Amino acid sequence: MENTIAILDNMREFTKFPAVYNLTGEKVRCLKEPPEREGAENTYFVYAKGMKRRGYRFSKEAFASNYTPAIPTAEEETEKWHKRIKRVLKEIDKTGLWKGSDMEKTFRNLLSVSLSDKKEIEKIYWHEARYIDGKRTIDEEKMRPFMEKYPFMFQTNHEDDLTPNPKFSYIDGLSECTLKSTYFGKGGNARYKERIKEHIARRENITLRAYTNYDVTFEMDFNREDGIPRAWYSEEYRNCGNGHYYLAVSETCAIFCEDD
Repeated sequence: MENTIAILDNMREFTKFPAVYNLTGEKVRCLKEPPEREGAENTYFVYAKGMKRRGYRFSKEAFASNYTPAIPTAEEETEKWHKRIKRVLKEIDKTGLWKGSDMEKTFRNLLSVSLSDKKEIEKIYWHEARYIDGKRTIDEEKMRPFMEKYPFMFQTNHEDDLTPNPKFSYIDGLSECTLKSTYFGKGGNARYKERIKEHIARRENITLRAYTNYDVTFEMDFNREDGIPRAWYSEEYRNCGNGHYYLAVSETCAIFCEDD
C-alpha cells in the first residue's frame, strides 16, 4: 500500500491510468482528480466497465487499499507511442496523403525520441518557463541536454544557432499521435470508406458528409500548390459547428488535431 501511495502522490492531476482490483484481478480505468476545494486531497475515479463518465470515487487511502496502479514503464510508453507513429507513416506511404509534409517529417524524427524526454521538454517549456519583461524565458541549462540530443526539435536564431525554444510541431497535440478510426454511420460506413479509397487511387478530390451522433465530414484535396495531398476528418456536435478535428491519412485512420 505504501508503494501505491507513493505512485499516486507522484502522479499529475488529470492523469488517466490503468489499475488492478486487488480482490478479483480485474483491470479498470482510473483518473486522478484535482481537489474539490483548497486544502482538500485529490480523489481517484474508477470508471465503471464500458462507461465513459460513470463510476466510483475514492479517497487516496481507500483507492490504495483496493486497487494497485498498473503503470507502464517509460520504455513501454515509448514503444506504444512509436507503434502509433509507425502506423501513421505506413498509411502515408500507402495512400500518399500528407506525403512530403512537415507532419510526416516530424513523425519520422519522433521515432528517435523517447516519450519521457518529450514530456520533460514540454514540462520545461509549458510549465517552468518564466516571463521576464513580458518575454517568455526558458531555462537553457535544463533544456541544453535535449538540444544536444535532439537538435531537430529546436528553433534557431538569425545566426542559425539553436535556441532553447522547441518547435511547436514536436510539442503540440498532434505530436501525441492519438489515433481515431473514421466512422460514417452503421449503415454506410463500409460504403463511404470504399468510396474514399477509390478517390485516393484516382487522386481525386472528395468531400463527404454523414450523420451519426455527430455531423461527420471527410474532405480530401489533391490540388494544393505544393503538390502535397491532404485530407481532414471531423466530428461536430449536431447542428453546432464545433467538435473534434483530425488529419486523415487514409480512409480508415485519422490523427487527433484539436477540439473546438
